[in-house]
Amino acid sequence: PANTLYIADDGRIGISMVPDSTFALDVNGGINSGTVQSEGGFLSADGNAGIAAFRFSSDGNTGMFRPGTDTLGFTTGGVERARLTASGAFVIGTSTPYATTTIWGNTTGKIFEIANSASTTLLSVSGTGFGTTTLSGLTISGSATSTSNVGFDISDGCYAIDGTCLS
Repeated sequence: PANTLYIADDGRIGISMVPDSTFALDVNGGINSGTVQSEGGFLSADGNAGIAAFRFSSDGNTGMFRPGTDTLGFTTGGVERARLTASGAFVIGTSTPYATTTIWGNTTGKIFEIANSASTTLLSVSGTGFGTTTLSGLTISGSATSTSNVGFDISDGCYAIDGTCLS
């Protein structure tokens, strides 16, 4: 029956229901515990990067939080690592979207990599230099005009076809 508190012999508690043998607490209805409510949904405090709203009992600074209106933030080690914005942009390493997907990496080493196995890199982008990339399986097509260009600007090394360096 509704509005009944059940306490089982083994200490399990049921509110408005007989407690299930799986859980220590079973509730039939909404839950309101200060900032946490369940009324057809789950409501929580906003949290922040240091204390995520949705976090783990043994790791409170790892999880999800709400950094702003209609925005979802992801944190590890108390630092915001990624964000999904109200406009649908997904950003990693920054809180500012510069495009639909923005990856803000270090100034050295790889900041982005696509691989099909642990030993095969298909595409990587380095943080060293401007647009330094290592590519495999890429086809570029386009035409240069007086107002735009498509091509390669090689300042070091060479452009090779079938292993033969062209100059």
